[in-house]
Amino acid sequence: MPKAQDNFVKLQWDKADLNFYHSVLSGLLSQLAIPTEALCCTKTDCQKHLCALQAYYSDLVSCLHIAANKVVPNVKVNYHKHWWNKELDRLKKECIEATTMWRQFGCPHGGDINCYHTRVKLKYKNAVKLAPQNWHSSCESDSPRMFWRSIFRTTVQ
Repeated sequence: MPKAQDNFVKLQWDKADLNFYHSVLSGLLSQLAIPTEALCCTKTDCQKHLCALQAYYSDLVSCLHIAANKVVPNVKVNYHKHWWNKELDRLKKECIEATTMWRQFGCPHGGDINCYHTRVKLKYKNAVKLAPQNWHSSCESDSPRMFWRSIFRTTVQ
C-alpha cells in the first residue's frame, strides 16, 4: 500500500521550458475575469469586494499550478535519495513513534520519555547523515558486480 508521502512530487524548474511555461500561463491568465471594481476600491477592509478579491487570488494561484503541472517536469520527493534503505525507514518510523509519545506526555524537557525521544532522534539523524557517505564508500570498495547489485537493491526497494 503506498504511503501518503509517496504522492508528493518536486518540480524540476531547472529542466523546464520556461518559454512554453510562459505561453501556457499567459493563455490561462487571459481567461480570468479581472475584478476591476474590487481592485480599484480605496476603502480599507471593504467587505463588499473581499470575496471577489479572494476568488481572484485563488484563480491566479490555480493558473500557476495548472501551468506548472502541464509544463514543468517533476519527480517523486524521495527520487534522489538513492542511498535510502530499509534500516533508515525503520529508524524513521521509530523516531516518529517516539516523537508522538513524547508529545502525548506534554513534551517534557527531562525524564525517561525525553531521554528516549532524544536518543532515538539522534540515532535517526546520525544514520541519515552517514548513509550517503557509507553508500559511496561501499561503492568505491566493492567490485563492479557488487556495485551494480547494490544499485539494483536500492532501486527495487
